Amino acid sequence: MEHPRVFVSHASEDKERFVIGFATKLRTEYGVDAFVDEWEIYPGQSLVRRIFDEGIGKAAAVIVVISEHSINKPWVREELDVSTVRKIDDGITLIPVVIGEVQKDQIPMSLRGTVWQRISNLDGYDAELSRIVDAVYNRSRRPPLGQQPDYTRADIAVVPGLRPADSQVLKLCCEMEMQRGERNASIDGENLIEEAEHVGLHREQVLKSAKLLAGRYLIEARSGLGTTVPRRVRVTDDGFDEYAHTYIPGYKSLMKAVGLETVNHDADRSDEIARSIDSPQVLVEHILASFEDRGWLDIYQETLPWMDVANVSPELEYWLEES
Repeated sequence: MEHPRVFVSHASEDKERFVIGFATKLRTEYGVDAFVDEWEIYPGQSLVRRIFDEGIGKAAAVIVVISEHSINKPWVREELDVSTVRKIDDGITLIPVVIGEVQKDQIPMSLRGTVWQRISNLDGYDAELSRIVDAVYNRSRRPPLGQQPDYTRADIAVVPGLRPADSQVLKLCCEMEMQRGERNASIDGENLIEEAEHVGLHREQVLKSAKLLAGRYLIEARSGLGTTVPRRVRVTDDGFDEYAHTYIPGYKSLMKAVGLETVNHDADRSDEIARSIDSPQVLVEHILASFEDRGWLDIYQETLPWMDVANVSPELEYWLEES
């Protein structure tokens, strides 16, 4: 990067006590081409041309040293006026550096809307100097942005009526149930939090989302005594239905396939239907449960590892014809 040109405006009384040492540090330690009149103007040269044309006129930034001496100097005021115009017209950086005994109401009006850098100890100001250099180089100390959490991405579907974080927690619950291969399987609350953290959700947000989902009967969340962390979580049939319609491609077609098995082939066991349409049994059983909620059939599941189907209503057949 090219060395930035910086004009240092100051009163002569501040030259030895601060300006020379300050400008020397800018040049030797930070690569800033600091313009100080003592270094740039020689006998016989035009003071006005060197300061206003060569100094301020070619500067990328102007540092105005404000002190009890400079606030009353007409020459410093002239330099400040020209620098202010360049800031407005050309967008240069104008950096007020305050030293000595200067009160707020003594600061020139044109600088009162600008952030100052006050230096209290003229014998040690490394931290303040570093901030000034950051301003000269237009360098930010903000940490870089990390990767966007998965659940906030625009291309990630969201369950209607839920926020992205709540939708993601419901999705994780349903996926964990699918992995267990058991409808209404019990999910450990701490395991849920751990999985959620992998997609960028923090613990407090998971607890908040779990409470909301439970309040809407999309999950059941039971907490242990004296803790807000759900000890066990179960997905309700309504919750799974919301998840499936949002995240499982072709879910409506899958529902139709389950319905056709029961109507056309008199299938009455969930495991047989699952094998016939090549879909997970837990998914088939959730679909059958949704059919029962609509009054289209009855389901029974006691100790056997499948769900029995009975009393299929003509309503299911009508739905299949219309869908």
